[in-house]
Amino acid sequence: MQVLRMLRLQCLSREERTQLPLGQPRAHALRQHKLPAAARHSHPEAHVTQAALFETRTPELIAQERRAHLDDQITRLLLGESQFRITEQQRRLLHILSKRYGRDRAIRISEIRQRLEISERTIKDLVRSLVTDFRLPVGASRDGVDGGYYLVMTPEEARSTAQPYIDEALKLLDRARVLVGDRAILELRGQLAITEEVHEGEHQ
Repeated sequence: MQVLRMLRLQCLSREERTQLPLGQPRAHALRQHKLPAAARHSHPEAHVTQAALFETRTPELIAQERRAHLDDQITRLLLGESQFRITEQQRRLLHILSKRYGRDRAIRISEIRQRLEISERTIKDLVRSLVTDFRLPVGASRDGVDGGYYLVMTPEEARSTAQPYIDEALKLLDRARVLVGDRAILELRGQLAITEEVHEGEHQ
């Protein structure tokens, strides 16, 4: 929740920031500022969080449902049931990741490189495409020398993977504000709102 407020606050102009009330009204005002759908809908923790709302579901059952959801998503990708066709390299990577549930079962990049006989840069590009183009929640582990990849199972794993990207986005937004000013950032807000509406329509 704090991360979403930070993103909303970054997209506000200096004047708008000073006009925000303090305390709970300020939090409510920030919630009225829309973020792109990717920030609210596409991240993998959404499925887990919604399932956790049902008190009758145990953590074991939630994990089981999560695995079934991921298995179904991967099967559809392998069968070509998506907007874009996956490449042969992506197909081979999917087979490697298919049972890597959770950070504890992450596979090292060096092992992927050895099995697929491709460069680390190519592996990272393939993972990026699986996440952004095919909405597959692949987590990044930074343990060990070269880190690794796994299928996200929990909100904590999702946040851990997303946090470096969020931090970088905030830094870039601050740099852009210095170069182009608040007006351009306000125009960006309008573009983000339009993008959000388009994505919401696609999810309905």
